[in-house]
Amino acid sequence: MPLDRDRRQDIEYSEMRHDLPLAGQKSQPPAYRFEAANYDHFQVIYVNGGDLYFSAGGRQARLGPGWVALLRAGEAFALWTGPDRGYQGVCANVLKDLQPEFRGPAVAFRADPHLRALAGMMDRETRAPGAGSREVLHGLGWAF
Repeated sequence: MPLDRDRRQDIEYSEMRHDLPLAGQKSQPPAYRFEAANYDHFQVIYVNGGDLYFSAGGRQARLGPGWVALLRAGEAFALWTGPDRGYQGVCANVLKDLQPEFRGPAVAFRADPHLRALAGMMDRETRAPGAGSREVLHGLGWAF
């Protein structure tokens, strides 16, 4: 059974502890820009719609539906959207107590079938949350 809007906002980002993933919807409007010189957490963004542009380590890419930005702590990168189009997707973040594999270069790549399936489950769970959604999103965030 779908939850009311107040409960939906409560789980828009699922968080149990700061060292565990926050998982949920992610979007930015047209003309958005973000630059990090030394990113302070770990984030995976899966693009469901629109376009997200990515630049790191001298590489640039347009991330359309089915593409992923893997943003590791300690890396410099830029993300932006075009003047007329934003993007929508899902994401998972780890903010504290970062393990060594959460540090390193930022990369962009086309998602494999398993990652696409996880992103689809995250999207469905956040669009129609129900009892236990917080725990479901926590597990999906780690799997993501």
